Amino acid sequence: MPASGSRNAAGEAWMLVFCDESWRTNDETGKKVGTLAAVAIPEAAYNDLSDRVFGLAVKYFGFENARLREIKGKQLLSPYEFRRETANEVSIKLSFARELLEELRTRKLKVFASIAAGEKEVDLLCESPDQLDRPYRFLMERISAYVGEIGPDERAIITFDDRGSRLNAQVGEAYRNFLSRSRTGRSFGNLARTPFFTYSTLATGIQVADLVCTLSTASTRARPLRRAFPSSTGS
Repeated sequence: MPASGSRNAAGEAWMLVFCDESWRTNDETGKKVGTLAAVAIPEAAYNDLSDRVFGLAVKYFGFENARLREIKGKQLLSPYEFRRETANEVSIKLSFARELLEELRTRKLKVFASIAAGEKEVDLLCESPDQLDRPYRFLMERISAYVGEIGPDERAIITFDDRGSRLNAQVGEAYRNFLSRSRTGRSFGNLARTPFFTYSTLATGIQVADLVCTLSTASTRARPLRRAFPSSTGS
C-alpha cells in the first residue's frame, strides 16, 4: 500500500510533492527535450529523509561539501562520470546517486515524470494564465490519482523549484486557474489549489526531484544511464 502522509486535526493526511524541471538536447534528433518530474514524500517522513540524504552526502563528499553544496543531477550523472566508470575508475558521484536512488526504492517513494518535446511546450512556461500546459496537467493528473489510491482523506501540497518571480507567477496562476476553474482541474480535489515555490538549496525534496528529473530526461538520450539505473523512475 502507498505510504500515507501525517494527519491533521480534521483527519486529513498530507503528501508533500516536490517538482523540478530539466532540459537536454536529444543526441539522436538534435531537438530540445524538457522534463517535469516530481517526488511524493509523506509529510511525517520528510525530516527523516532529509537527514538521511544529508548523511549520504557527508559519507561521499565530506561534511563541509555536504553542508555547502546542493544535489544537482546534471553534475552527478554527467557523461564524464560514466566515462570514468567505463575506464574502471570509481565515480563517487555515481555511487552517491545509486545509493540515494536505492533509498527512494526502500522507502517506496513514488516518482513521476512528464516529457515535453513539442515546440510550444518544451520550455514549460505556462504562458497563458487560462491554460495549464499539458506536461503540468498530465503530472497533476497522475499525482491526484496516486493520492486517491492511498485514501479518500489524503491530500497533496505541490511545491515547485523557484524559477524567478515572473515564471513563478505564470506557472502559479495557470495552476490555480486550472484547479479552480476547469472541470478537469476541479476533479483533482485532493490537490491543494495554491502551489508553493522554494529555492532548491532550502529543500531536500526539490534536490531529490532534480535527480529524478535529470535521470528521466537523460533516459531519452543516454543508453549508459538506462543500463546503470534500471527502473529507477517509476510511472
